[in-house]
Amino acid sequence: MTIAARHAEIDRRYAWDAKRRRETRAPLLITTLRTAELERIYRHRFGGRLPANNIGLAALVVMAEHHIQRNSHDIVIGWIKSRAPWVDDVYAEGIAREAAKRTSRQTAAALGWRVKLTLDERRRLRIRTIRAVGQTAESMAEDRREHDRAEKEAQRRRSGVKTRAQWIAESKAQTKPWEAMGMSRATWYRKGRPTPKPRPETGCSAIKIEKIFIADTPVSPVSVFAPMALRGLTPAPNEGCFLRNESGRYREAG
Repeated sequence: MTIAARHAEIDRRYAWDAKRRRETRAPLLITTLRTAELERIYRHRFGGRLPANNIGLAALVVMAEHHIQRNSHDIVIGWIKSRAPWVDDVYAEGIAREAAKRTSRQTAAALGWRVKLTLDERRRLRIRTIRAVGQTAESMAEDRREHDRAEKEAQRRRSGVKTRAQWIAESKAQTKPWEAMGMSRATWYRKGRPTPKPRPETGCSAIKIEKIFIADTPVSPVSVFAPMALRGLTPAPNEGCFLRNESGRYREAG
């Protein structure tokens, strides 16, 4: 057998296995998903117990029809007694027996009409296998695409990706650092996007005073500021600050 013939045989076996999985596991999967979604719907509406009226009885029948497809007869009766304690044993036996007669799976639209699922409930409870009342296939597909977009956007936000508005507000085109450096945008990019240098500080804090001359006599800066400190006073911003003049002597700033 050649290599091409072996590859063809492997492809046929994979296709046969995939077909068998679709035929055997797909109904069980959709039934499991729908059962879980029906549980969310009825717990959202009624809580842990179904009401003892016609609405609760209809919900009990729908749930029993889905539970009987994946559980035994005794398990379904136990579930009926736990969710509807007002049902006696004979009535629970009859509900389970009638539910077992339904072998075909209902469509998403038909099941949505039975449970009266609204579009708000479908979106809030994240229902995927049951169609809301009045919802078409096109609107259902659009709702699915909108949900996927919201999920991807939330994932981008969790990973630290900025929104479009944040990116535009913080972009270089908005801050325009080239204008602060007195050049055009093309020149700024050509020079490697330099950052403006910080301006030197001005005032007393930026002046290094080595000696202070008062009446041509050098004195210590401490002796100049000491009288004000002893009096409990604080010098003004320019008070006690001295600058060198052209002759090399210091004069008081301001």
